[in-house]
Amino acid sequence: MGELKTMNTNSIEESFLVKYNPSKTLSKSIETVDQARSANMPTLNSLKRLNEEDAVSLVALYINELNIELNIGDKMSMNNINITAIRVIQKYGFMKLSDIIFILNKFLDGEIKLYGSISRKDIMGALHDHSERRSMR
Repeated sequence: MGELKTMNTNSIEESFLVKYNPSKTLSKSIETVDQARSANMPTLNSLKRLNEEDAVSLVALYINELNIELNIGDKMSMNNINITAIRVIQKYGFMKLSDIIFILNKFLDGEIKLYGSISRKDIMGALHDHSERRSMR
């Protein structure tokens, strides 16, 4: 199984890591698609331009936080989390970190239903649906 890599703090300022740490930002009140879209947060692509490995690690931290917080039996492996993080950035790099927070909170609040497990398919499907709603605004 793959391990969640630690971030290289040489390329992203420490304050950035503190500011966007999932344990702090998942509690942000982002209740609507419009709030997610207009929040003062970077896009995934802008993070990727700073350092791709660090961007993947940050998204993986968010997914891992979801994996830990959900009260389900069948959790994602670290390898699956890393692969999902890569795919999220590849496919939804135009989204802001606030979009990711919005969707992950929907999972945590039970607004996106899970049936005993969380998978890449669940996360990518939720982001796809969010992207569709986001583009209609």
